[in-house]
Amino acid sequence: MCDGDQEHFHNQDDRYGKQVSISDHERIFLQTIEESDHQYEGRTWCQDQIDETDTEYVRADLFATLETERIDLLNAITEAIECFDRQEADELIEGLKKAEREAS
Repeated sequence: MCDGDQEHFHNQDDRYGKQVSISDHERIFLQTIEESDHQYEGRTWCQDQIDETDTEYVRADLFATLETERIDLLNAITEAIECFDRQEADELIEGLKKAEREAS
């Protein structure tokens, strides 16, 4: 199914509050003019990669969701590292205090 073949069914996408066509592809590939059999018709696209030189595009709403998830994961990792560093520092301080008590 290439060059924009579409079905006319729609469903409600609750994540974005908009109508999304069932045939809206998550990603498409834009063929380069040099590789295309349609040089005089302009660039064409397909839901499948045809040539190595095709350019992949991902739907903006999906990219936005992934970008939000990526940022959330980075924040969680950063927080975990900071907690680990605090825990490690607390253990070092406790070890120093213990060594000081034993020396006294």
